[in-house]
Amino acid sequence: MTSKRIQFIRNVVGNLNAIKSRGIDLNCDYSTDELIYDTDLKRFGRITEANRYYFTVMYEDTQITYFRKQGWKPCKEKFLQDHFMTMTNRDLALVLQCTEKIVEKKLCRMHLKRNFEWDASKDTFLIRNIDKTNQWLAAKLKTTVSSIKGRIYRLKTKGVLPATHKKTIRVWLEEDDQYIRDHLDKSNQWLADHFDVKVSSIKSRIRKLRENGSISERRKRGKKKAAS
Repeated sequence: MTSKRIQFIRNVVGNLNAIKSRGIDLNCDYSTDELIYDTDLKRFGRITEANRYYFTVMYEDTQITYFRKQGWKPCKEKFLQDHFMTMTNRDLALVLQCTEKIVEKKLCRMHLKRNFEWDASKDTFLIRNIDKTNQWLAAKLKTTVSSIKGRIYRLKTKGVLPATHKKTIRVWLEEDDQYIRDHLDKSNQWLADHFDVKVSSIKSRIRKLRENGSISERRKRGKKKAAS
């Protein structure tokens, strides 16, 4: 190994040790792509975003945001402004170390709204999973809880959802009814397993379809084989 190579290695080690000894300084004017060391994590990371309000560091597969000052003004509000369009409320809450409800209220007070457009596929997903919590739906659809609540209200107004419903009620879609009609030769248990509901729910739906005339023919099921 040449003397230049040895000197280069010594310089690198020296710089790493200097970075390690400094740790993280919230008042330091860091720049993007700068190397940093977290003494609590005992890991080196590289800064991916930095400004006078906060800086974000990537540690291998973990990303952490450090706020220069505690409280919401102005550091965390600046983070909301920069990232509310690309992050869900759940992800924002994890970074800001608060609840999703606080994030939602802050976005409302700061008049920050996402350009979220509802379409048929999103409505179908919402209707199929109406028994889930609004927080779960918001995370899956990458929108806010208030957006979910507003959409549910509009779907109720249009008659797509019942005016009053419990979260445990299954909302049947036309494609679900058609599936039942196409598989009337199957047992109630088979249909229940397919839709992940109770057998009584299948019986109730079939009875409802008979009442409205959607099912007219008698169900034909395969005969059970005699035990040998």
